[in-house]
Amino acid sequence: AGAGTRLTRPRWLAGAAARVAVWVALLGAVMVLAGSLLELPAPPGHLTAARPTNAAGASASPAATDPPEGGAGCPASLQALVDAAAPGSVVTAPACLYRETVVIDRPLTLRAEPGAEIRGSERWTSWTQTDAGWDSGLTVEASDPRGTCAAGTADRCHVAAQVFVDGTPLRYVLGDRPPAGAFALLADGVIRLGADPAAHAVEVSTRQLWVHVTASDVTIDGFVMRHSTVPAQAGGITVGGYGAAPVDRVTVRGSNLSDAHGALLSIQGGSGHAVTGNTLERGGQLGLHLSGEDGSRDWLVARNIIRDNATDGFDVGWEAGGLK
Repeated sequence: AGAGTRLTRPRWLAGAAARVAVWVALLGAVMVLAGSLLELPAPPGHLTAARPTNAAGASASPAATDPPEGGAGCPASLQALVDAAAPGSVVTAPACLYRETVVIDRPLTLRAEPGAEIRGSERWTSWTQTDAGWDSGLTVEASDPRGTCAAGTADRCHVAAQVFVDGTPLRYVLGDRPPAGAFALLADGVIRLGADPAAHAVEVSTRQLWVHVTASDVTIDGFVMRHSTVPAQAGGITVGGYGAAPVDRVTVRGSNLSDAHGALLSIQGGSGHAVTGNTLERGGQLGLHLSGEDGSRDWLVARNIIRDNATDGFDVGWEAGGLK
C-alpha cells in the first residue's frame, strides 16, 4: 500500500472479488474490498456527507441545497486566495461552491468553512432534442485511456466522461440511443442524454484535478470535493506528480472526496504524509492511490472511511479497489 505507509494488522478475508480488509493505524479502521467497502460507523467528529433531503424526506434538488456559487461573500476564486497568501499561513475558504483547479505551490493550510466545496464539473444548459435523445451544445475532451479494463465492460474504464442530473450520476452506455437514467458519448465529444434535461440541474465533469499540491508542508482540511475526469493512477487531489517533484509532509484531513474517474487522492512520493479522518467514496479506479518512491517513508493513513470504489470498470487484478 505504498512504501513507508504505517498499516497494522493486515487481514485477508475469504469472499468474492478478492476482498481485502486492512485495519489502519490509530483510533480507527479502514475496510477495503475490491470495488466496495463494508460501511463502518464514522469515528467521533468524522466528516460525512449525507444526501440532502427536503421536508418530505425525498432527495432535494442541488439548486436548493448547494452552497452559493459566486456573488456576495464568495471570492473570485480559491486560486486567488492561495496566490495572495504568505508561506505558512492559513487560507480559509468561505462556504461557497468552487469550480476550478487549485494549485498549491507554497507551504500553507487550506481550510474549508463548513459547506465549502470544489467540483470538477460545470453546469450545462444547452441541449437539443433529436430522435435519439438530447444532445449537448458543448463537448468533452477525449479521455486518457490508461489502465486495464475488466472483462465484459466494453472498455468502460477508458471513458472518463461523467454526467450528473440533480446530483445523481447517470450511467454510461455504448451506442447512440441511451435510455432514461443514462448517457452516451458520441464520437465528436457530444454528450447525449436519454431523458429530457429541462427543469433539471445537469453537471458534466470537465476538469481532472481539484487540487494539485507542488509544495511541502501543506494541509487541506475540511472540504467536500467531487466530479473529476482524472485518469487512472492519478487523483482528484494529486500530491506531486504531473511533472512536479515529490514533496513532503502533506496532510489531507476531515474531507469528503467522491466521484473521480481515476483515484480520489493520489500521493506520489515524498515522506511524512498523513491522510486522516476522510471519507473516500466512488472513486472510478481507487479511493486512495499511494505511489512510493526511493526514500519515501513515514506515511500515516488513519480513521478514514473508504468505500464503494472501483466503479468505472477497471480490472481489480490490474489495479482497482479501495487503496493501493
